[in-house]
Amino acid sequence: MSANRSANRSSNRRANGSANRMGSVCIAVLATLGMASKAEALPVIQRVADAENLAAHGETDAAREAYLSLWREREAAGDNTSADLHYNLGTLALRDGDVGAAVVHLLAAAQRAPGNDDIQHNLALALQARADQVTGGAQTPLGARLPPFPVRVAFAASLAFLGLLAALRGLRARPLPRAVWPVAIGVFAVAGALWGLRLWSEARVVSVVVTETMARQQPVPTADGFAVHPGLTGEVVGERDGFQRLRLENGVDVWVARSDLVQVP
Repeated sequence: MSANRSANRSSNRRANGSANRMGSVCIAVLATLGMASKAEALPVIQRVADAENLAAHGETDAAREAYLSLWREREAAGDNTSADLHYNLGTLALRDGDVGAAVVHLLAAAQRAPGNDDIQHNLALALQARADQVTGGAQTPLGARLPPFPVRVAFAASLAFLGLLAALRGLRARPLPRAVWPVAIGVFAVAGALWGLRLWSEARVVSVVVTETMARQQPVPTADGFAVHPGLTGEVVGERDGFQRLRLENGVDVWVARSDLVQVP
């Protein structure tokens, strides 16, 4: 993505002009839905085409409902892996000004396809559209506490190190010094722990505020607090009495009514 592209051109091409990509994504959605047979696939093709046509003609409410119906069916069937469905839902919500729903679905899409430029661009637009811009701490995307690439490199390097030691032992007439093996095992254990931490960080539960509400100091309806607006995100670190305790992107903990939140699927 060019850094010099104007905001209008970028928005028209992606957030407000996603009909072209939605036209090309019909087959991609179908491929990721895991259809069991051609007989089952045919009505899905038609439903995706219908949703695409509705979106192209500006009937975003009907298009969103069509995509939501498909998503709910796949989720009920245990298949919630389609980044394209979430991308389309999030993009249509962003076009409608429904920032909360846009953030929910675009975060879900980003989790399923972390390298997709279109998803990342529209997610950035949705986060910028929030009325609440978190300040007072490091603002990093939720789920990026432990960068996946460095972890993979560390894990692969430790495996390569163990393989090299095994090869050297096979080539040498005498065994390697005993002190080498504890070091090798320690390196492998650290890399494994980092990998596990990465999996834990990716499995964190994130909720999004979808309606204007209050963030409170305690899980009590009358507790002191401040107004928060759709699109605000936080990691769920506790739940009590109909409230969820959210850890915001700057590390601040607040309590928000569960009814005003939607968990990122």
